[in-house]
Amino acid sequence: MKVLPLFIFSIFIQGFVIGQVNYGFSSHNSPFVMLAGDTTVSLTAAFPPSKTILNEGFANQVPIGFEINYNGQNYNVIHLNINGFASLGAPFLSSNIDPQYEVNELRNPVAYKGAVRPILAPLWDDLQLSEAANLTYKTEGIAPNRTFTAQWKNMLWQNGGSAAISFQLKLHETTNIVSFHYSPGAGILGAGAGASIGITTQKNTIFEAEVDGPYYLSLNGSSNVAAALDSLETDGINSKPTGGQEFRFTPVTCTPPTNIKLMNYNSNTATIAWLSNGSGSNYQMALSNIDVEPMVGTTVSTNSHTFGNLASNTDYFFFIKETCGTTWTRFKFKTCAIVALPYTQGFEASLDSDLPSDLTSQTSSNDFADMHWQSSNLLNASTGSKKGINSARFAKADSWLYTASFPLQVGGVYQLSFKYSRTAATDIGISGTPVLKLLVKYGLRAGSTGMVDTIVFLSTITNTSYATQTIQFSPASSGDYNIGFGFQSDVTDAIILLDDISLTVNSVPLPLRLLSFEAKLNVQEEVDLTWQTTAEQNVSHFELEHSIDGISFVNFGKTFANGSSLNDKTNYEYTHRKPANGYNYYRLKMVDQDGKFEFSPIRLVNLRQDLVTLLYPNPSGNEVFLKMPGVDQAKILVYNLEGKLLMTQIGNVNENESKITLTAQVPNGIYLVAVSTPNETRILKWLVE
Repeated sequence: MKVLPLFIFSIFIQGFVIGQVNYGFSSHNSPFVMLAGDTTVSLTAAFPPSKTILNEGFANQVPIGFEINYNGQNYNVIHLNINGFASLGAPFLSSNIDPQYEVNELRNPVAYKGAVRPILAPLWDDLQLSEAANLTYKTEGIAPNRTFTAQWKNMLWQNGGSAAISFQLKLHETTNIVSFHYSPGAGILGAGAGASIGITTQKNTIFEAEVDGPYYLSLNGSSNVAAALDSLETDGINSKPTGGQEFRFTPVTCTPPTNIKLMNYNSNTATIAWLSNGSGSNYQMALSNIDVEPMVGTTVSTNSHTFGNLASNTDYFFFIKETCGTTWTRFKFKTCAIVALPYTQGFEASLDSDLPSDLTSQTSSNDFADMHWQSSNLLNASTGSKKGINSARFAKADSWLYTASFPLQVGGVYQLSFKYSRTAATDIGISGTPVLKLLVKYGLRAGSTGMVDTIVFLSTITNTSYATQTIQFSPASSGDYNIGFGFQSDVTDAIILLDDISLTVNSVPLPLRLLSFEAKLNVQEEVDLTWQTTAEQNVSHFELEHSIDGISFVNFGKTFANGSSLNDKTNYEYTHRKPANGYNYYRLKMVDQDGKFEFSPIRLVNLRQDLVTLLYPNPSGNEVFLKMPGVDQAKILVYNLEGKLLMTQIGNVNENESKITLTAQVPNGIYLVAVSTPNETRILKWLVE
């Protein structure tokens, strides 16, 4: 039975995983045994102003007695709701307005009640306890084969007047099986009865209809021939299961990891970590710049991987599965953009509620419950119509907004300015006034481990109109830095607002501003060094330095400065003809007329360890060249978008370059070139025309 959400945001998430319910379903019949020696839960009223605790109540943090793995996540407590369902995720909340917990909808991705995912629902409808002692639990057995049982006894169904049904939710240690068990009573169902029976997985609140996987299993009835569907929810079940009816959800073996997180990233690298969702310890993984499941992958046994030599401000798709399985989990992320100063961000360039393209967002708390940073035009902006917002309505917040990367110089003084505000907390029954905090940090990588130095910490935000924060900082070393805005709060319906971010240069140590410095491998296996400057006052020259360990540098080139004026930009380039076979570190030494000098950020080019690939020309006809500098033992396959392996003729032009020729004429369109080594698999898009 559907209800209009009372509180809903559309969320932009920097990296997200398709939510999939990796469970099989079966129906059984066995004697229903009422619990003895069970523990009565301590109930909390969900809506105390208008409904009794027997009608709308819950019990949070009920101990399971052991650790159960549900869809890749471990839990040792559960939250029970009078209305015939339980949560393994965020706890239930009391409210000064009706939280609508009795309105069942397994498919609802976000609403006032929707943050309690993942949900286990033996009989989700408007139910009522006949007495407070009838919601109980018990853990029985001997480790590692214990069973946790939650019991709803003698429940009134849709105000039916007398006890209509009793039922149990069971969690099984080691096997991680979830089962529902029923015992009908003599009472009749009230008018409007219509239940949901099923389970949901943890699911982020963003939804892409074209690619999103099933995140719930819903029974289409209550009889012993009921089926569990992942594409259609039945929310109108109005017949009692027969006595002893058992519905069982058994974890599927060899399921892909689901707890995938982007640990840290910048414009050209990204570290991804995951946990096993099954019994295996080996995985197949691949990285692609096209959203198509791979046909091949590289086998790894670790639980994290760092990808290098990525393109800046680009969407990537990471795919992973257990080696024994067939189903891939898809994780999407975006690398940082590199932006020159001065920089301003007023959120006006965002589409709908997405963030502007140069901003990214992450959360370190519950993805399915915590709100992520997003743009909005629903509340007042400082200027214009949009601003960034965040909230913590269902769980404690630890959510970050990251800027693009800025080339900052050691000794330089930079000024950050932004405007911030909050709304008042109003309607979710939280005692006291939750404190909203904003922690602003910077570092050489976005992500929890990348934000190192604190710029400012606003420990108590109370202002409901915009205030301006301006502060100066100076980095201890040169590099491309991201700035992170970390929102922290206990559960509250207050909203934090952020607008008009600006970063400007107050001073730099030399009469020179280095706007960018890049090192890229070209098709001749040489390294092209490019940099851009402005305000070259009294600058003498630039020295190019190289290192194989990042510590000891050797001069290998020199370029004289052109002497650009304050507002002009000058581009330079230099090619390192003979890079080392392995790690190559580069930096720029900027020398003034009086002999003073400053170093640029260090750039890394790896000719051996990272899989660097380039298709050229692209688009092309039925043949294309594949550059793989420093890569050996590579397996190269070409597929169409339907996954069909095409006949290929691959000839080695030299040890680092191959020529791919399709032996048969193919229609114009997109094809996939899979390049696999013992370390990585990259999937490249080839446009044939």
